[in-house]
Amino acid sequence: MITFKQIGMAKVWFIEKSPLLGIFSSENYDENLKRMMDLIGEGVIVLNDKGEIVWVNSLIEKINGKLKNMKGKKCYEVFNNGKLDKDCPALQTLKNGKVHRSKYHPICSFFKKRSAQITSSPIFDTHKKIVGAIEIVKFEEE
Repeated sequence: MITFKQIGMAKVWFIEKSPLLGIFSSENYDENLKRMMDLIGEGVIVLNDKGEIVWVNSLIEKINGKLKNMKGKKCYEVFNNGKLDKDCPALQTLKNGKVHRSKYHPICSFFKKRSAQITSSPIFDTHKKIVGAIEIVKFEEE
C-alpha cells in the first residue's frame, strides 16, 4: 500500500509495510477502526516485529494506563514485570508466523490475579513477511 505523511506543506510518499500496522502506528489512524477495536469487549494489543507495543485498545488502557506509557516497550516489560516467558504467545507468533494461544492462567502482573487467555495472530506485509502481531486478551469470567 502506498501512503504519505504530511510534513509542513509537503507530502512524503512511501510504501507501507502493512496497512494494518500502518493504521495503528500513525498518529492519524482511522477513528472508526479504533472504535471497532474498543467494541470487541476483549483486550487488544498490537505489537511490531520486535515485540514492542504499537497500540492497545481502551480496555487495556483502563487496566494498565495510557498507551503513551507503554508504546515502544517490549510487551513482557509492561505486562510481565520484565520477565521474558518462553511460552509467550506473541513471541511464538513473531518467531514462526502462526496463531498461538495461552491457557487460562494469571500470566501478566497487571491483570491483578485475574486469569486470561491470550490469542496472538501474525500481521504480514504484502510479501508475507511477519511485521507484527495482534493479541486478543480474553479475561476469565469472575
